[in-house]
Amino acid sequence: MNDLSLHELIALLEKELLRLHYTDQSLKYYRSMWRHIAIFCEINGADHFTEDLGLRFLDKRYNFSELEKSGKLTQSIINVLRVVRMLGDFQQHRSILRRYYKQKELLQHNEFREMLQRYADHCRQKEYSKVTQNHYRSISEKFLSYLESQEIEHIPDIAATHVAGYINTLLGYAYKTVELHLCAMRSF
Repeated sequence: MNDLSLHELIALLEKELLRLHYTDQSLKYYRSMWRHIAIFCEINGADHFTEDLGLRFLDKRYNFSELEKSGKLTQSIINVLRVVRMLGDFQQHRSILRRYYKQKELLQHNEFREMLQRYADHCRQKEYSKVTQNHYRSISEKFLSYLESQEIEHIPDIAATHVAGYINTLLGYAYKTVELHLCAMRSF
């Protein structure tokens, strides 16, 4: 996916945001930020996005590094950082990984919803603690949502490469977070 131009990357990302039912207001904000990033890339002679380029954009436009060091980042600048990271995540994994879950249900396909419900029932029958049940269910739901972003719609289509791809999205997270995800994935 790194061979896509910035404009191609943005077009695919926008398609994914629409699939996930992001609001018109959110889409308007993302489009505005993407335009600013695209202009910065053009000025710097780059037609492909990198997170490093995104961070340079943040430094140039918002003095990001200095504000971060001094602990003076505003919420609006942090939101722009999220836009940059979303582009980088999507470029690398073709999935939106760092997102807020305002909606209760992440999954779009009934087959995956039913599978998640069966798994939640299984965890209750195994008498896992409530906290473990909630963590395992949440992680499994995110995994299934990741599969949907990879255009997997049916359980028999899930392959080991999809599990590996999801696990790769955890690179850079704290050891304990990765460990929890791996335990949940094994259980699932």
